Amino acid sequence: MPSPPRTIGIAGTGLIGTSIALAARRAWPDVGLSGFDRADVLRQPQVASVFSRLSPDLATLAECDLIVLALPVDAIARAVKVVASLAGAETLITDTGSTKRAIVGAAAGVPSFVGGHPMAGAERGGPDLARADLFDGCTWWVVPAADTATAAVCDFARAIGASPVQVDAARHDALMAAISHLPQVVASALMARVGEAAGEGGLAHAGAGLRDTTRLAASPAGMWASVLASNADEVAPLLRAVARDLDQIAEGLHDEGAVRRLFSDANRWRAPLDAERG
Repeated sequence: MPSPPRTIGIAGTGLIGTSIALAARRAWPDVGLSGFDRADVLRQPQVASVFSRLSPDLATLAECDLIVLALPVDAIARAVKVVASLAGAETLITDTGSTKRAIVGAAAGVPSFVGGHPMAGAERGGPDLARADLFDGCTWWVVPAADTATAAVCDFARAIGASPVQVDAARHDALMAAISHLPQVVASALMARVGEAAGEGGLAHAGAGLRDTTRLAASPAGMWASVLASNADEVAPLLRAVARDLDQIAEGLHDEGAVRRLFSDANRWRAPLDAERG
């Protein structure tokens, strides 16, 4: 891949894909940007205003120096070899999928592919929420492959504001199960249970605590279905452990010592997150 890239192709023009395009244009004002997505998505004004070339045909990305697959995990796994067959041997291909084992496995035999995952996003998606600074300061996981290709993806991540961190696919998925996928499922389950218990009238009186705790519950199922399916073996044991914890808490609500231990443990692990905020 030339440095800087002359052309970047992005498959998936939602929040992440369009934000990558905006960040790339911030870094390289003259870069050519090609986008692939469904025809109805490509007609959205924000998408049309960002990309210089749009098509519902993956072949539109074939001549780009760099191709970023910003699709759902299952779609990335299906598309990676198709894209590789369309593009030239020198074309660098990466992705933004939230799990890596399935994608890296699907990309076996594609030497120009390097798995990636930016730790950025929002509980709601869509190109209208895209912004050039979405990746500033965020971790960008990179699953090492060929040395030259890996270095190029790391350079790209830095150029658009992120901090690349190399990790193997298995370690990545285990870590994401704990710090991303488990919180998402728990927040969604909690919001569903609270809603059923309180009803719309009761929810109208909820304070900031419920909103903060369940912010992730606004995330769309369409995005998360393939993520959870591809990482079920890592997420399921954590969910079962939380279920056991909740059972114990339910049985010990009158045990002041048990309650204090719960809050003390939570406070201890929460403190580093608060420290990072400054």
